[in-house]
Amino acid sequence: MEDEKYCIEPQWHSKPRPIRIICIGAGAAGLLVAYKTKKLLKNIELIIYEKSPDIGGTWYENRYPGCACDVPAHVYTYSFEPNPSWSSFYTSAPEIKNGSGRLFQGCMIFGELFYTVPNWDSSVDWERKTVAVIGPGHEELKKRLIPLWPPGCRRITPGEGYLEALIQDNVTTIHDEIVKVVSEGLIDATGRLHEVDMIVCVTGFDVSFKPSFKVLGIDGYAGGIHT
Repeated sequence: MEDEKYCIEPQWHSKPRPIRIICIGAGAAGLLVAYKTKKLLKNIELIIYEKSPDIGGTWYENRYPGCACDVPAHVYTYSFEPNPSWSSFYTSAPEIKNGSGRLFQGCMIFGELFYTVPNWDSSVDWERKTVAVIGPGHEELKKRLIPLWPPGCRRITPGEGYLEALIQDNVTTIHDEIVKVVSEGLIDATGRLHEVDMIVCVTGFDVSFKPSFKVLGIDGYAGGIHT
């Protein structure tokens, strides 16, 4: 103790200091945290860390052609900022994302964890190309589309335009399983080659709720509780 310098800070007892708040993610929930924090709390420092180059969360990540909400667009508004000007009943992903950007532009501080490659490359030119979409088909597509239970027993998803797309002249629904991907296209279980220029996989999302970053507990413990 004799060799250590004891220093008394020149400040009064119980001097208030800002409470530091960190929010992970700038999606719909993160933006709401920012709004409520700024509006309802005092003497705080809020930082939102977002892994992507822009805000929006789900509506930034999902930019594939035709991406839109499957419930009425008004569900994607905040109670304090209604939007009477949605362009359609089931509005597009870019419109939802841009609405959040206009509302919260300039009112938050962002830090960057890391950047990721977007799920869909919007620069891809697929005009006049033959495209194979993997995921929506099934061996018994009809039985999958027509439920055997009363409406409401499962969540009703409108899927606007899906059934109409299946009967378009330029759409062919293939029920056989894919056994191989070759340079020319896809080979199904019957041995038939389906020549395509592009393959799009719509085989679903990772719903494990496992964070994309490493989570450490006390003393660096990583027990994999989120797996």
